[in-house]
Formats: sequence, structure tokens, C-alpha cells
Amino acid sequence: MGELLNCSDHGYCVPDSSSDSSTQAMQKEENSFLGTLWYFGDPMCSWCYGISDEILAIKKHYKDTLGFRLVMGGLRPEGGEEWNVEFKKFLKNHWSHVNMSSGKEFNTGILEWDEFDYNTEPSCRAVVVFRFMYPDLAMEFLAKVSKRFYVDNQDPKEDEFYKPIFEEMDLDFASFKVLFHSQKFKKETFDDFMKAKNNGVLGFPTLLFEHRRRFTVITRGFNIAGRLQERIDEAIVRAKRIDNEKRGING
Repeated sequence: MGELLNCSDHGYCVPDSSSDSSTQAMQKEENSFLGTLWYFGDPMCSWCYGISDEILAIKKHYKDTLGFRLVMGGLRPEGGEEWNVEFKKFLKNHWSHVNMSSGKEFNTGILEWDEFDYNTEPSCRAVVVFRFMYPDLAMEFLAKVSKRFYVDNQDPKEDEFYKPIFEEMDLDFASFKVLFHSQKFKKETFDDFMKAKNNGVLGFPTLLFEHRRRFTVITRGFNIAGRLQERIDEAIVRAKRIDNEKRGING
């Protein structure tokens, strides 16, 4: 069973409100659903790419019973890693492990590039903008961004990187492009990074189940959908028991 965390005792807290109306959305989810799944990830995190299909399956499975919140973690928000032989070797080995665990395809051609700034902030910002524009499709967009980077080896720091994804999804790229370059969404993106940090999330992917401001860790790291579902179902049973006890219902 996942680890139950108390908000005040373990450093996990409800994220601050922002322009995505997170507080209002959370209140609506509390009224409509038993709880909320919180997914913390980064489009250029290889394990997040590896788990993306599993999270999409979980999101679909619980779409009528649980809310779903997506927060960008900021794996390397300012780049900084020297693009040298050692770093490329580390990435190649790491991607091989993710491939073996998840079956996700990787194109290592990018490791032949002479220069590349592994700055994940722009790709996270793209998801934050997309989440603002099309919240119900944000997880799908995140998965497509990861695939375009890891398989097509395109640079997510360039706004044109996202155009084929918008065309595939038949959505408004022109408006996205304006928002992508705005100072407002650069700030919103770093607000997401702070939400992850303030919730004690230091590694990605991380999936939490929230019920009445209490959090259960479903996974820190890769896991398959079946195992995630088992842990979520256990957390739901416990949440129902807590609600029943508060109402004085036995059994």
C-alpha cells in the first residue's frame, strides 16, 4: 500500500492557486470526485516518457471517479549540464534502462550532436501553456512532446517544435506561440517548479493520490498501469473508510 502522508507533518501541502484556477478546480474535484491524482513530471525526463502511456491509461480508467492534476517538475530548468562525452554516455545508458523497463522507443541520434543545451524549462512551459488552453488534453500533449524529443530528436526550446503536434491535434498553434513567449507563462512555469518542490517532490515521475488534503504516494518512479491501479484502489478503499468513520458508519 502507498505511504500515507499528513500535510502538516511531512511537508506535503496543497499547491498555491495560480492563473490555472487550481484552488477552484480542486474544490470542484472534492465535490465531484472521491479524490484527485496529482502527476508531477517533465517532458524531457526519460522515466516520465517511459511512464507516459501508463499515466494516460490511469487517467482514462479513473476519469469518472477521480480528478487529475498535472504539475511540471523542472528536471533541468536552466540546463547547465556540459554536453560532453561523459554526459552523453550517461544519457545513453539511462535511456537504455528506460527502454528495457517500459518498451518505449529512443533515438540516440541526438547524442551525436556537437552542441545541445538540455534545458527542460521551455518544454515544461509549453505544457503549462497548453494546460491553460486545453486542460483536459494536457497529459496527452505532454506525452507527444516527450515522443517528439526522444524519437524525432527535435529541440523543444524552439516554438516550431510544437507546430506538428498542434496540427496533429487540430488545435490553435498561433495562440499557443504567443503565450509560449510571454513573461506570464514563464512565471507560471517556475510556479509549477515551486509547487513540486514545496510538495516534497524531488524526483520524477511522481504520482500522488489526494483525499481531503491528505496524500498517498502511489509511485515515485516508473511503474506499470496495473500496479498503479492496485495502489490507487487501495488508497480509495482507505479514503472511503475514513469518510465512513467520520460519518459514524461502520463497515
